[in-house]
Amino acid sequence: MLSDFQQRKVDRCFRHFDINGDGFIDVRDGGKLAQAFINGLGPTDPIVQTVVHERVDLYYRQLAKAIDADKDGRISGEEFRHVFDTTILTAPEGYERYLRPLVDVVFSCCDADGDGKIDRREFLSMQTLLGTEDEDAREAFKRLDSDGDGRISRGEFTAAAREYYTGDERDSAGSWLFGKV
Repeated sequence: MLSDFQQRKVDRCFRHFDINGDGFIDVRDGGKLAQAFINGLGPTDPIVQTVVHERVDLYYRQLAKAIDADKDGRISGEEFRHVFDTTILTAPEGYERYLRPLVDVVFSCCDADGDGKIDRREFLSMQTLLGTEDEDAREAFKRLDSDGDGRISRGEFTAAAREYYTGDERDSAGSWLFGKV
């Protein structure tokens, strides 16, 4: 069962996916999310832009197929919470199957210069796009940059994402992925 803290994180994640704010996630949200990442984070290579659209679209379709319990073509907050509670938190492969592919796409979008790391500017751009408060975004960057080199590696980012989506530790670096919960 989700703790109160985990439920707040899951609900924030749901709001990130529900781009049009209608209280449901559907494939239209996926296209809007992909375009928002491209517009806001700046991958300029047309091939990268196409890959972002394809991967996000595929992700949303797979998510809907797996989570849409009532088969109405959209995912409610309740359905989303249920899959976190029964699949992502309890099955080791749940995170890898349902979230890791999107985490990889987000990292690639954030790494606008393609150097394999997300610098402070790139990270803060992502946080602004997702509506994170500036102070929280700066603190999140400090916490996620575990080796203190001023950049977040793919390993640091994916470890933080795993902590965010599966952990229950309020003060872990991963719990700050999108600012203070």
